[in-house]
Amino acid sequence: MHDGSLATLEDVVEYYDRGGRANPDLDSEIRLLHLTADERSAGSGRVPRCCKLSLKGFGLVPPSGADSGGNAGAGNSAGGITATHFEPEELPLLVSPSVAGKGKNTFRMELIPVACWKLNDVRFAFASSFVLPETRGEFVELMDLRKSHPGAPFSVFGHADPTGDDAFNKTLSGHRAESVYAVLIRDTDRWESLYTSAGASEGWGTASIQQMLTAIGLDPGPQTGSMNSRTKSAVEQFQSKNGLNVDGSPGSKTRAKLFRAYMDFLCPEVMTKAEFLSKGADPQGKGDIQGCSEFNPVMVFSKEEAAKFSKPENKGDRDADNAVNRRVMVLLFRPGTVVPPAKWPCPRTREGVEACRKRFWSDGEKRRNAQEVRREFKDTKDTFACRFYHRLVVESPCEGVQTMQTVRIRVFDRFAKPLPFAPCLVTESGKSPKFMRASGAPPSPSNQAANQTKDNNAKIDDAFLTLRDVKLPATVNVKWSRPKPSDGPDTPAPAEPFEFELDVFIDLPDEESLLRLKNLGYVLSTEDEDNIRSFQFDYKERFPDIEIDGTLNPPTVSAIKKVHDSCDPVLKNQPSSSR
Repeated sequence: MHDGSLATLEDVVEYYDRGGRANPDLDSEIRLLHLTADERSAGSGRVPRCCKLSLKGFGLVPPSGADSGGNAGAGNSAGGITATHFEPEELPLLVSPSVAGKGKNTFRMELIPVACWKLNDVRFAFASSFVLPETRGEFVELMDLRKSHPGAPFSVFGHADPTGDDAFNKTLSGHRAESVYAVLIRDTDRWESLYTSAGASEGWGTASIQQMLTAIGLDPGPQTGSMNSRTKSAVEQFQSKNGLNVDGSPGSKTRAKLFRAYMDFLCPEVMTKAEFLSKGADPQGKGDIQGCSEFNPVMVFSKEEAAKFSKPENKGDRDADNAVNRRVMVLLFRPGTVVPPAKWPCPRTREGVEACRKRFWSDGEKRRNAQEVRREFKDTKDTFACRFYHRLVVESPCEGVQTMQTVRIRVFDRFAKPLPFAPCLVTESGKSPKFMRASGAPPSPSNQAANQTKDNNAKIDDAFLTLRDVKLPATVNVKWSRPKPSDGPDTPAPAEPFEFELDVFIDLPDEESLLRLKNLGYVLSTEDEDNIRSFQFDYKERFPDIEIDGTLNPPTVSAIKKVHDSCDPVLKNQPSSSR
C-alpha cells in the first residue's frame, strides 16, 4: 500500500447559480451534505435554493500499513508481504493444418506466477538461516494465500545482500530458502543438516535450542547461547513430555522432535513435496528451492554511498540499509504447472554460482553493482542480474512493484459520521458487484453503548471496506446505506437503491495534498485555491498555525495529511457560523 494518497473521490456539485463563491456561509452549508434520495426529493431545508446538490458520498483511504495484519490476497507487515499477481490477458490459440498434412502445432505455456509471499530479513538474525519465532504470523498468511490459490505450486527463492563473496552469499541464501521449505513440509532432517553444517555461524546451536524451547512454552532462561542449568532443565522437561531419554542434552533424537514441535508452532498447516513446482522429484529440491546469492538486489547503492559504506566504521549503517535485499520469496504458479528438474535453470541450493551466471543479462554485472545514483527495482527495473528471475517478478508486488494494492475506504453518513456495519455494494473495474459489510459491530443498542467514543458511536477501526488486489489505476463504485437495528451477520443485501453512492478513482498521483483534499470532500470549486481556502477556514481552530491564504503552505499541507490519514474530518452536525 501507499501513504494514504490512493483514491480520488470525485464528488460533484452542480451550481445553477454560482453565488456560493461570494457567500462563505453558503459554502459552509453545502460542503459534506450527503443527502439521501428522499431528502433531495423533499427539498431539505439544509440545501440553499440557489444550488442543486448532486453529491453522492464521502470516503477516505487511510495510510499505508493500515492493513498490516495480512490477508489471504494481499497483506503487509513488518515481517513480509503476501499478494496476488495481476493475471495477464489470455490470448486465443491460433492453429492451422500443415501443408503436407503432417506435423503438429505446438504451444508452450509460459511460466507465470499468480501470487507471492516475501519474508523480510527481520525474521532472521543477521547472517542467520534459523527462522525466528516472530515468523509465525507470516506463515499463517502464507497458508491463507495457499487456500485462496488452490492447486498453485510453490517455489522458494532465497536472496542475500550485495556485500561480500558471491559463493558465500549463495550458500547463505540457499540455506534460508531450505529453512523455510523445511518448515512447510516438516523436513526435520533438512534442519538437522543445517544445524550440524551451518551451526552457530548461521544462528543454530544452543541459541536456537533456547529460542525453540521458549516458543513452545518452556523456560530455558535468557538466550545466552550456553547450555546452563536452566536450559538443561527445560530440555529435560521436553524430553520427559515426548518419551525421550531424559538427560538434559539436546542430541539428534531430541532435536528431531524439538524441530517438529517448533515447526508446528510456526506454521499451522503441513504441505507436501507434491505441492511444489517440481513435486520434490529432485532429492536436493531443484526447482522447488534455490538460493540466488546477491544477484538480484531490490536496491543498489550509488557509487558515493558504496564508497562510504566500504569503510569499517560504516558497516552497521551499510548492513541496515541493505536489509531490504536480504529476503526469502515464495512464488505460487498457475495451477497445473509442473517443471521437471532437468528443465529448471536455477542450480541446487548447495551448488555453485556458474549456472546462475548463465542466466544473467548481458549487462548483469552492471545492473547489480553501484552506478551514479541509488536505484530501486520498483522504479528502474534494472537491478536484477538474472533475467530469468527478473521475468518472473517484474510486476510482483512482493518485489515492490506497486501495480496492485490493498485499499481501505471508510463510509460515512451525510454528516461525516462513520457507519459501522453499513451494507455496501462494491463494484471494481471489470468485476461483478460484491455485497460487503463495513467493519464494525451491528447497530444494536448494546453494541452502540459498548462502542461509544467521544464524537460518535464508531471505533477507530469501524466503517471500513477493505479491497484486496486492486490493479491500478482503477475505478470502484461504492453504494451504501445506514445499517438497520435489525441487521445481523446473516442479513442479506438490501434491495436497491442504496442511500449513498460514490465512484472511487484510485491512482498513483503526484499532487498528494490536492488528492487528499478531494478525498476530504473539498471539491466545490474547479479552482484549487477556493478548495484549499475552504479547508483552511474549517480547520483553523484545530490547527492554529494554518495561514488562510488559499495556498498549500507547509502548515496546511501538514494539516491535510493529518486529517486525511487519520480519517478524522470535521463533523458537520451544524454549519459553520462564520469564516
